[in-house]
Amino acid sequence: MPGGADTRRRDVEARIAALARLTGARGRLHVVARHGREEEDLPRLIRELMESLGGAFLLFGRYLAARHDLLPARWASAFDALPEWAEPLEPSLLREVIGRGLGSAAERFAYFDSAPTASHVAWQAHRALLDNGRAVVVRVSRPELAADADHLDRLAPLGEVLPPECPPEAFAAAIDDFRSEFQGMLDMRRERDALDQLAQDAESFTLIAAPRVHAPLSCDSVLTCESVGAATLADQMCGAGARASREDVARLIALAWLQQATAGRVFPAVLRPEAIEVCGRCRIAFSTGPFHAVPPQYQAALREYLHNAVRDPDRAVAAFLQQMRPRSDGADVEGLRRQFRQAVPFRDSDWCDGADDGGIEQYLWVHWRRATSAGFVLLSHMTAFYRGLTAVARIAQTLAPDGDVLRRALQDLQETERIRNVVSAVDPDEVRRMAAEYFHLALTLPERVDDLLQHASAGRVRLRVGMPADGDSRRRPASVLLVILLVFGIAILLGNGGQLSVAVWMRALIVAALTAAVVVLTEEWT
Repeated sequence: MPGGADTRRRDVEARIAALARLTGARGRLHVVARHGREEEDLPRLIRELMESLGGAFLLFGRYLAARHDLLPARWASAFDALPEWAEPLEPSLLREVIGRGLGSAAERFAYFDSAPTASHVAWQAHRALLDNGRAVVVRVSRPELAADADHLDRLAPLGEVLPPECPPEAFAAAIDDFRSEFQGMLDMRRERDALDQLAQDAESFTLIAAPRVHAPLSCDSVLTCESVGAATLADQMCGAGARASREDVARLIALAWLQQATAGRVFPAVLRPEAIEVCGRCRIAFSTGPFHAVPPQYQAALREYLHNAVRDPDRAVAAFLQQMRPRSDGADVEGLRRQFRQAVPFRDSDWCDGADDGGIEQYLWVHWRRATSAGFVLLSHMTAFYRGLTAVARIAQTLAPDGDVLRRALQDLQETERIRNVVSAVDPDEVRRMAAEYFHLALTLPERVDDLLQHASAGRVRLRVGMPADGDSRRRPASVLLVILLVFGIAILLGNGGQLSVAVWMRALIVAALTAAVVVLTEEWT
């Protein structure tokens, strides 16, 4: 309503102006009182402001908590303490929202539990049964949040009191980025489309499961979907599971998210334990967003960057440059390359205060910040990627505090990509033809060996190197070449480390090739 929107606007402006007057009298506290207690006051005051405003402003504070390129540790920690849950809607308002969105279709709920299972700042979830007896989860967006999107610009004055890592123009860009995401939170149709895309990925990505959306009972304010029927990560974290199983779950979640972010259609930028369903030991379901996507033309470069972030800085920065654009005032490419080579986590970052060691995500966060300081602006999908990475790293640290789960997941991702590349490069018809020839050779090999032995016992063995037999115009391959192939194949079979390590099924193919080579050799020696 117009009156309510005006009241909300005046309230936002008054609270921000009061905070600006309070901080303006003391200047930029992180500079003036670097070692005093007042240094911690400003993050707390801004957090309390966002919490008091609630709605979109509270969600924006949580958004900033994952922007490690903008805020140092004490600021991110302060904003991370913001709650993401709110009081449930009144039952009468809840019925009004559902009725307005679904109309008569709402009668298809045979049962609807008005007590929410979760009450998020942007939505709340309810258990329900369809008229056919199927259990579903119904999420309803909060109607009062829609007007907040028009008031987010009122936060712009805060850019003048934030730390130097977050200049006013970067803060304004963060507000724009969040506004776009926030509008998607309010429109359940976007989440419905994202879950449909996850379901398509689940057909080819064995690590991903996706809840099925019930379209007739979904609209812009209501989303109805079936659960995959698995326990949530929050349930597992409450239990006293074995240490090894918690590490396995952490690794599975990290690998599933990385695969989805670098090769899938969409990925979640915010991960909550209650919104992650663990399906046995091999699949993960992400049931809520906000969802984002890495455009297909950037996915290969992103994987290349991740694979080389630690071991090959030059290749990493070459791939990283494809994920950003220079600012209008110019960017220092050579300086960024130099900083990639010299980057050291915990020395180059101040969001890791008090930590003794860390995982590979520290390198990625250092690169992120170094890129912005060198005059680059990351593309929007990379901002969402880093926010999701922050959430994954946090979950992995909670489940397996003593292991670098993310590094192992990246190694698994690289192996998965290698296998996918091999499989995609192989022509199925050619594989069938080669398999038929191999089995034919395998079946006739004993007979040929027996013939060879008979010729040898009769003294009729002849050695011909690359020469056709009498009356045979076909050219034989050189024996020396075949011997080299044999030696090379044996080296691969015996290799157990580095690039000589291959999967068992690949070794089987190599054995098949060696068998064929032996058959040809027997033909040359007879």
